[in-house]
Amino acid sequence: MITLAVHDQIVDTDAPLEARLVVPLTKLTSGNILYDTELHRRVNARRYPVAVIELSGAKPCGPSRYELTGEMEFHNVVRTISGFLTLESPDSTTIVIRGERAFDVREFNLEIPTSLSLKFYPEVSVEMHLEARVQ
Repeated sequence: MITLAVHDQIVDTDAPLEARLVVPLTKLTSGNILYDTELHRRVNARRYPVAVIELSGAKPCGPSRYELTGEMEFHNVVRTISGFLTLESPDSTTIVIRGERAFDVREFNLEIPTSLSLKFYPEVSVEMHLEARVQ
């Protein structure tokens, strides 16, 4: 869910701005079934099936680029996060949002597994591509 005001393809950060992103953790995939099985087990996707990000602020930092802050709940741990994204409006009814952010899973009380056959890294890179239509 996203609520924002766009004027001349620029987000009005002084207007009410609201966003909530819910990520189903069972949909996370790396392409390696062994890795994915261990990932879903480690994040306890059955007990904590989603990660939720609630936007708390945005400020422009260049043409079509914004710095966002918000609260992220993952694995029953809430942290304040920030990151950058780009927002484009290719036509009067469509908004395209893109961003990338790396997270260290240890900040969310997840232990890094050790395995002889697989290498696990504590940082996970998440890419977002979101297209929204004006209502």
